[in-house]
Amino acid sequence: MSMAREISAPSKGMWHSRLGCVNHRRDACATFLHRLVSQARVRSTAERASCVGQECPTSSAAGFTLVEVLAAVAIMGGALFILLNTHHGALRLYADMNESVVKRQLLERVVGEAEFGVLTGELTGSGEFKGRYAEYSWSYQGTPAAGEDTETPMPFYQVEATLRTPDGEDETLTFYVFNIGSNEVLEGKR
Repeated sequence: MSMAREISAPSKGMWHSRLGCVNHRRDACATFLHRLVSQARVRSTAERASCVGQECPTSSAAGFTLVEVLAAVAIMGGALFILLNTHHGALRLYADMNESVVKRQLLERVVGEAEFGVLTGELTGSGEFKGRYAEYSWSYQGTPAAGEDTETPMPFYQVEATLRTPDGEDETLTFYVFNIGSNEVLEGKR
């Protein structure tokens, strides 16, 4: 009989092959297994016989005590509390970062509007966003950055872009625009 047939057989040959027995030692392995099982039965019967009329020590040793179970539940509860607290903190951090990123992106959009407006001659402007961010509004104000004491005006502007959030908070960004196209804005021409 081959080793492959012994392993695939669902009979006691499977136990022999798992214990490393080969054909010529099959009887020795069977005898060894039979002896182990019978010794365990004898021990179990003898322990039960010695416990008649009193609490058997093996019965309490077979399971967990109430104190052990309560300690395990307390440890698991503490670990669960720490994990849930960490998860809640991570969600709160995500929400804060998401709000911060949205504000920053909307403010950059306001800067684009303001830069385009100043370059086309509109030094002030305002509006509201549409769609998902309809609660947000924006405005910008541009002022010539060159002093009035110069005879030739410079096309250099200080622009203040403002984003108003739904809760009434203002986010402001100040930047400068240099219009090298022409001086028509300063002269009032279009």
